[in-house]
Amino acid sequence: MDHVLVISDSCRMHHQGVVAGVLVASNVVNPDQHHALTERLDAMELSIRETYGDLSRPEIRARGVLARYADYYKRFGQNYHVQYQIESIAKKNRRIPRTSALVSAAFGAELTNGLLTAIHDLADLELPVT
Repeated sequence: MDHVLVISDSCRMHHQGVVAGVLVASNVVNPDQHHALTERLDAMELSIRETYGDLSRPEIRARGVLARYADYYKRFGQNYHVQYQIESIAKKNRRIPRTSALVSAAFGAELTNGLLTAIHDLADLELPVT
């Protein structure tokens, strides 16, 4: 478990300041719904609406980590999809999807902090992930 994720020298050279993190959990229960999680997701939606609801698309794009992702994705002629998901909650009153607890929690965190987030089964990965 010492080397679950390795950031290569090439990646560090091409993407100065790159940061990545890994959370490894075991024996996790993943119910379809959980009351406390539902309450937290509701609070996340409210916070997103309060933070971004009165901002224009360019103003949202210019904020913190969203600006950095927008610059990165622009290199490939793409837009950062998390920004649009934030906008759909902030401006169109959409909800954070309530699927399984793990997916809903990760998606809520992604929208709250703007950081791209993924969940994988550790047993299915070829370690280290580089």
